[in-house]
Amino acid sequence: MNRAKYDFQSPARKKIIDGHCTTEWAVKISRPWTDFEAAGCGKKKALAGHETYSLTPEQVKAWKTATQPLHEQWAGVAKAGAGF
Repeated sequence: MNRAKYDFQSPARKKIIDGHCTTEWAVKISRPWTDFEAAGCGKKKALAGHETYSLTPEQVKAWKTATQPLHEQWAGVAKAGAGF
């Protein structure tokens, strides 16, 4: 959350935000969607005419290298509290 927006909130709202902005709540909210997506991927793979390929370790490394600048940019913006 943007620091200025957070600081603007009342103490009562900050307490609610702080109580719900946790790893536990993130998992609780995202788990049903994640499970649904995973099940859908399995169903697609099982359909006739679909082929899937796993990335090789070299391909995974290439993707991580290619996206590293984006991760660094995001982290810098997030640390600054500016938001995108």
